[in-house]
Amino acid sequence: MVPSSAYTRRTPTAAELSPDFVAQVAQRARRTSESIIFVHTHPFELNEFSGIDDSGEAPLAEFLARRTPGVPHAAC
Repeated sequence: MVPSSAYTRRTPTAAELSPDFVAQVAQRARRTSESIIFVHTHPFELNEFSGIDDSGEAPLAEFLARRTPGVPHAAC
């Protein structure tokens, strides 16, 4: 679970994690060869990733792939 303090923005329609929090999680994954799985919900019926989800998670996936090569990560 992500603590409330780890968000730089959190509204009913948007959530953004702080770079420091993501860096800490990525460092742990690198040290331990763990996968990172980002899970979120929408406040409305939507059974797929939104365009906002895709645009925000694409650079994050690239960062994690570079940070922990050979370790799969996911988002759902």
